[in-house]
Parts: sequence; structure tokens; C-alpha cells
Amino acid sequence: MKITFFIVFFGLLIQSAFSSEPMGWEQCVQYALENSYEIREQKLNVDNQQLSVNSAYYNYLPGVYGYSNYNKNYGRSIDPQTNAIANSDYFDANYGLNGSLGLFEGFTRINKVKYEKYIHEYNKSSLEASRVNITFTVIDNYIKVLFFTGISEIALEQINISNRLLHKQKEMLRLGRISETDINETEAQLALDSLSYIRYDMNKQTSVNSLKQVMNFPVSDTLLLAENTTNTGIISDTDYTFKNIMVQAEEHLPEINMLKNRLNATNARLAEAKGSILPTLTLNSNWGSAYYQTTRDSLGNTLGFGNQFDGNQSTRISLNLYIPIFNRLHNRTNIQKAKIDKDLAENYYEKEYSKIQYGIHENALLLESAIKQYQSAMKSEEKQLTAFKAGEKKLETGLINTIDFYTLKNEYARSKAERLRAGMEMFLQYKTVQYYLTGTIL
Repeated sequence: MKITFFIVFFGLLIQSAFSSEPMGWEQCVQYALENSYEIREQKLNVDNQQLSVNSAYYNYLPGVYGYSNYNKNYGRSIDPQTNAIANSDYFDANYGLNGSLGLFEGFTRINKVKYEKYIHEYNKSSLEASRVNITFTVIDNYIKVLFFTGISEIALEQINISNRLLHKQKEMLRLGRISETDINETEAQLALDSLSYIRYDMNKQTSVNSLKQVMNFPVSDTLLLAENTTNTGIISDTDYTFKNIMVQAEEHLPEINMLKNRLNATNARLAEAKGSILPTLTLNSNWGSAYYQTTRDSLGNTLGFGNQFDGNQSTRISLNLYIPIFNRLHNRTNIQKAKIDKDLAENYYEKEYSKIQYGIHENALLLESAIKQYQSAMKSEEKQLTAFKAGEKKLETGLINTIDFYTLKNEYARSKAERLRAGMEMFLQYKTVQYYLTGTIL
């Protein structure tokens, strides 16, 4: 028991240590995909549809059925063996096997297989689309956490700057170099900086909670995130034009595959419905035997079961041709419905394909704009940093007042926040376009 206790204890300890490892965006995505209820449901749909595909193939197999019955007759009846009138009670039993094999069914079976396979491919594409959707949802929430984390750090840096300035000003006030008004302005700015930090930190906590929910992460556990793993340096001047992206997206987007498979499935369904008006040809066979209590030998004794079973055997083979002539217009109605479903699928394909095209075009423009914004934000941050450092020196020598200094300080903080935002936006847009081009995100 002691050994078992220590094994369990250290196992939990190792698991706890592993689960407390900081997670980058790739690990967050992987965790979400492994624990998503939606993914589990989609996988079950794929497995269920595979059974439908198998069932469609099984329609090519012959059907074999065994049968048996027992009949007890009372009073006046017809002897099933001799067709003579019988006035005594007796029983008889029948045994047999029936088999049938469809030779031709108007191509309905092959079109049924095509239909089920297209639906299976549709479900697989839907599963992949769900994976992609969850991946981007996790990345989006992960980026929000990083953004508010970065903003909180900037706000904390502003608090430290105000604290340092307040400490210096108190010393300068003691020496009579500044007035009490300067102290009041700094304390007011420090209060504003503290309020901003509280707000950003709350936004950070809310974003972490949203990320945990998307990942299906235990609500009571602590989610530790690694340092910023969004590499904005990988963005290059690749040809991100709409035409170049669209050509690659045709091969990779599961949404496009879903549209194609849905359209193909309706075509197969229409072909299956048309097949219902064609003749069907079936090969049938039957083997049977029977036992009659009224079957007797020359001495009047009922023949034994073995003798009757062997002697009453019969075999039949037949070809049956069925020609549909009129079935209350059901076939005609089914064909008309299948045609309407096909037209609806074609219209839906064109509508959704157009949406995809516009979405890709918009993402190409957004990436181009995000790259430019990030480059501009980096230059702006460099200039604001230079201006802020110069302002610190001027404040110490009395060349600028406190209000002007805080203007420089706030502008520098805004430029850092804008560079952080632009970098996150560029990363998100880059990952979107990368997915269109390569079909991969991680």
C-alpha cells in the first residue's frame, strides 16, 4: 500500500508539474483540438457516415433467408400432401432457404454508393473546417491575452515612471526648485496610470478566461502562457495577391471541398432517383422441404422425419424482371425534388464560393495594410522613445514643464501599445493567408 501510495503521489506530482508548464499558442491550439466537444462530435459523424458507405456497398451482396413453420389442423381440412379431404387432426411443417441477388436496379446502387461517399467526404471536410475554426479562435483569444498582458506591462512601466518622477519632485520641492502644483499634477497622473493598469489587468484576466473556455481548459486550473511566441519577423514580401492566394486556396480550403462534395452528392441523388423508373432484374433461388403427419407407408404408418425431409426436398431458380409502370407518381415526384435540391445546391455553391473569394481578397488587403501599419508603428515608437528620453533630460533642467513631459510620456506609451497591436494584427492576418497558401497553420 505504501508503494502504491508513493507511485500515485509522484505520478500526480509529475502530472501537476507538466500541466503547469507555460504554453505557447501552438500548445494551446493542440490542447483545444484534443479536448474540443465539437471535434468529438464531428469525428462521430464521420464514423457514422462511413457505416452508411459500407451499407451502400453491402447492397451488392445477395440476400439469404431461412424459414420454418408449423401448422396444426383440426376437423375437416385438405391434406396438403394429397389434396384429399381429411377428417382427422394432423400437423405439418415446412423448412426452406430463400436467396436473391439483384442483377440490375437501374444504377441506383452505384449512385447510392457515390452519394454516401460524397457525404462522407463532406463530413471529413466539415471536421477539418471545425479544426481550422477552433485553431483561429484559439489564436485570436491567445493574441488578446498577449495584447492585454503587454498593455498591462506598459501601464505598469508608466506607473514606475510617475513614481520615479514623484520621488524626484519631492526632493526638488524640499530644495525649493518646484512648487506644490507640480507635485499635485504628478500625483494625479500617477492615479490615472494606476487606474489604467487596473483596467488592462482586468481585461487580461477576462481574456485568459475566454481562452480557457475556447480550449475547454479546466476552469479552476491556472493557465500559464509562455512569453510572446508570435514571431512577427517572419513576415516577408511574398506575393500575397488575391489571384496567387486563390489558386492555392482551391486546393486547401475545406470549405470549398464541402461545397463541391455537397453539389456532387445532389447530382448522385438525382441519378439515383432517375434510376427508380428503370426495370430491375433479380435472380432468385429457393430450396425447401416439408414434413406431413398424413404421409404414410403401405402399412398405414406415418413416414419418419428423415425420410420425408429427404423425399420432399425441392429447388427452384428464377429470374424476375420488374418494370415500373405506375406507382401513383411517386417516382416522378422524387425526381422533381432531386432536381430542385440540385439547383439549390448549385445556387448555394455559387453564393458561398463568392463569399470565400471576397473573404480571401479582404484578407490579402488586410495583411498588406497590417504589414505597413506595423512598419509605421515601429518607426513611430523609435521616434517617441527618442522624444521621451529628451523630455526627461529637459524636465530635469527645467526646460519643459510637467504637463509637457506627461504628454511625451503618454505619447510614448501609446506608440508602444500601437506597435504591439499592429504586430498582433499582422501575425493573425499572416497566419490566415499562410493557411490559404499552404493549408497549414501550426
